[in-house]
Amino acid sequence: MYNCSLQFKKMSLTVEMGGGLPILMDDPSSGDMEMLVEPGSVVMQSDPADASTQGFSQQNVDWITQVIKYLKK
Repeated sequence: MYNCSLQFKKMSLTVEMGGGLPILMDDPSSGDMEMLVEPGSVVMQSDPADASTQGFSQQNVDWITQVIKYLKK
């Protein structure tokens, strides 16, 4: 599989130490995308071009692409 889990664990620790709340949104049912653009939000994202080589499913690649489009609005 891919090392997103390890990256998320490292990021989670950093966010928690800063008083934040880490949330993993790895598919469309993960939650409301509006929280991605709220003040104080930090988004860690993968590059869809690299996703297939990192073991992501097509559903995950589609979700990454959807989030990127949302963030660019």
